[in-house]
Amino acid sequence: MGEINRLTRRRLSGGAATLAGAVALAACGAPAATGGQDASKSNAPVTLNFATLYKEDPSWNLSKQQLAKFEAKFPNVKVQPDWITGNTTDYLKKVQTYIAAGSQPDVLYIHYLQTSIFGSQGTLLDLAKHTSQDKAFNAGDLVKGVADHFAYKDKQYGVPWYSGPHTLLYNKTLFQKGGVKTPDEYEKEGKWTWDTLGEVAQKTTRGQAGSPDRTIGLAPISSINRLGRVERLVWQNGGELFDKDKTRSMFSSPAALGAMQFWADLHTKDRVVTTTDEQRQLIASGSAFLSGKVAMEYGIARDAMTSPVEAASKNGFELGLVPLPKGKAGRQNIDGPQAYGVGAATKSPDAAWQLVKWWAEEPMQAERLELGASVPVRTSMQKHKSFTGALRPFESPATLEESTKTVRAPHSPANLTDIETILGENWTAILSGSKSVKDAMDELQTQVDRLLKSS
Repeated sequence: MGEINRLTRRRLSGGAATLAGAVALAACGAPAATGGQDASKSNAPVTLNFATLYKEDPSWNLSKQQLAKFEAKFPNVKVQPDWITGNTTDYLKKVQTYIAAGSQPDVLYIHYLQTSIFGSQGTLLDLAKHTSQDKAFNAGDLVKGVADHFAYKDKQYGVPWYSGPHTLLYNKTLFQKGGVKTPDEYEKEGKWTWDTLGEVAQKTTRGQAGSPDRTIGLAPISSINRLGRVERLVWQNGGELFDKDKTRSMFSSPAALGAMQFWADLHTKDRVVTTTDEQRQLIASGSAFLSGKVAMEYGIARDAMTSPVEAASKNGFELGLVPLPKGKAGRQNIDGPQAYGVGAATKSPDAAWQLVKWWAEEPMQAERLELGASVPVRTSMQKHKSFTGALRPFESPATLEESTKTVRAPHSPANLTDIETILGENWTAILSGSKSVKDAMDELQTQVDRLLKSS
C-alpha cells in the first residue's frame, strides 16, 4: 500500500467546509462577507463560512453528521460549508482564490504542511487567547507533538482533530515461516533498532528476482524525498536538519550524512528494499506489501487499515504492527495531522472558535475513534474505550501510544515544494549511483539554504 499511496487515500478526517455563500458570490466576481455579530455575545444569528477538504468516505460523512450536531447545539450559528473535493493541493488552490477575492473563510481546514503558508500570509488568527481563556477546552490535554504542527513563529493557528503517527507494519507469517524473530519480539527486548531492521530485512530477503519464491525485506520508505521524513531520520541519528532559527540547513552534518548513507545502503548495497521493477510487478495487489511477498513497510497508523486486513486474509498472511525502529538518538517520529483554524478576517471570532474546537472535543473524538479514522489527539483518550475498542487484533494500544508520544513537528517552510523538488532529485541521484551521498547532501545544503533565505 505504500506510504505515499496511503497519503493520497488517507482520511484527512473532519470536515465541514465553507463558503457555500462565498462560492456563489465569487462566481459573480464579488467577495462573500464573513460572519456578522458574534454568537458568544448575543443570541442574534451568526453566519460562518467554513472551508474544508472533502473525500467521499465514511470519515468525511461522519464530519457532515458532526457539523449537523454543532448547528443543533448552537441554533443561532448558521454554517455555510464548502466541501472542497480533490487533494490538499486542490483545496489550497481554491481557498487561495477566495482569499485573493476578499472572501476569506471564517473557519479553515489546515493540512499540517499548509500551516506555514497560511501563517506567512497572515490568513489565520492566533488562537492563544481562546485556548488560554477557554478552560473547558483544556489545551494542555492535546498531544503536544501533534498540536505543534499548527504553530508558526510561536503562534498557535490550529486545533488538531486527526492524527496518524508513523508505524511499521509487518508480515508476521513471512517472518515465522523463515524462522526469523519478529519485530515485536525485538521491541519487547528493547532491541528494535535501525541495525536490527537491517538484519531482519536481510534475513527475509530470499530467492532470485522474478522467481515465485522471491520475498523482499522492506518496501521503500515512500516519499523519502519529503522533507519531514528526512528530518525524522536525522533526528533519530542524533542530529538536527536546521538551526534554531530555521534559517540554515545542516544536510552536510555527520548526523545527516550517516542517516542518509544507512538508508541508501539498504537500497543499493544490501538490496533488501523492493526495486522499482519489483514494485511494478507486485502493485496489482494494491502495493508490494499487500502481495504478501514483502516483510515490512513503513506506514501511517490507522490509515486505510481495511486494505491490509483484506489483503492479508486474501493472500494468507497475518499482520503485525510495531513502533518505528530506534536510531542512535532513540525513537523520533512524525505525523500527518489535520486541524481547523479561525480566519484572521472573521467578524465572529468567538463563534468561529466554537466550531474550531468542536471537532477536538471528547464526544466528537470518540465518534471518530470508534470509526477507526484516527489516533487520539488528546492524551486523555489514549485509553478511552472508543479507541481501544475499535482496534484490530494486530493493533496494540501501547504501540500506537508509543508512536504518538514520540511525534515531533518537522520544519515545513512556506516554499516547501521547491525544497522537496531538489531533495527528490538528489535522492534519485543517490539511488541511481550518479551521486554519492556526501555530494548530494553538500549540494542539498547549498541549494536549500538559498531557498530558506528567500522564504
